[in-house]
Amino acid sequence: MRKILGFIMIIMCLVFVGCGDKITGQPVKDDMLKVGFIGPLTGDAAFIGEPIRKGVELAALDLEVEMFYQDGRCNGKDALSAYRTLRDVHKVDAIIVVCSPELLAISPVAELDGVLVISPSATAPSITEAGEHVFRLAPSDALQGKVGAKLMVEMGFSEIAVLHISHDYGVGLRDVVKAEIGDKIFATESFEPDSKDFRTQLTKIKDADAIYLVAFPKDAALALKQIKEMGIEAQVVAVEGAKDSEVLPFGEGILITVPMAEGDKYSDFAAKYLVKFGEAPKLYSGEAYDTMNVVALAAEKSDDVVEGMKLVKSFDGVAGTVVFDAFGDIEKPYDLFTVEGGKFVKVQ
Repeated sequence: MRKILGFIMIIMCLVFVGCGDKITGQPVKDDMLKVGFIGPLTGDAAFIGEPIRKGVELAALDLEVEMFYQDGRCNGKDALSAYRTLRDVHKVDAIIVVCSPELLAISPVAELDGVLVISPSATAPSITEAGEHVFRLAPSDALQGKVGAKLMVEMGFSEIAVLHISHDYGVGLRDVVKAEIGDKIFATESFEPDSKDFRTQLTKIKDADAIYLVAFPKDAALALKQIKEMGIEAQVVAVEGAKDSEVLPFGEGILITVPMAEGDKYSDFAAKYLVKFGEAPKLYSGEAYDTMNVVALAAEKSDDVVEGMKLVKSFDGVAGTVVFDAFGDIEKPYDLFTVEGGKFVKVQ
């Protein structure tokens, strides 16, 4: 009877759970590191969530880690629901988070629960003060906003408008740029995600000589299309959220600031990513790969992964070497891209 029951249990394991982790296929151990993922896997922001998920997944293949993925849809409400599932059902030790609104929503609760929160891509300046359990491998928009502001001033623009998405990402960048060059900002206009028309906002800023655009690809593409249709001649300077193929048909001449993303190990990573997923890495894929490896390194340093993370002072990854400061933040240089002949070209 014991042999029969044992055989039945093996069959059930193979059929229903595969006797292994969802990602690695390795046997799940009682002490295996459990890591959750919260990011936009559906909706307009999935353009950034999916490449990041793939970067995490690729790293997890080589690690003893059990992964659980949840769709945070880049907003606080869905992120909190996802967090509760990861905490209560899967009892994760750490959570990799994609978007700033997701991270800011879950961080107070995660701190009380002792859960590590780490992001390859959340850039809102307010994350710096989100708690000692929060880390990120993307630089704060406090830096990107300064880079964009300096660029526009050096190019001689004096009538600058800001057109931004109305959540933490957009508001944070708007505030940084205003703080840097307030005397040159004559208007700021916001829009809701997935807006269908920008003409009202664009009419108010049509006389600008530069427009600082904070948007994800779908919104950025439509805004750029309508800028051209309205005959607005302002130079558009955008942030990394707009660097996507969807923007290319309307983005000729646009300037886009992007955190430097390619270290010495990047080419090997890119080849591995291509074999696994049949496509080249995208925005923050490399940082995602590094983030998963950083979490594993923190777990090696301490049974308490939050305390272990505090012992990780620096990391040499595929997206370059990062050094964590006292706030769990990093600094990085920025690349500048433009669109020429329907393609992204690095300017500097």
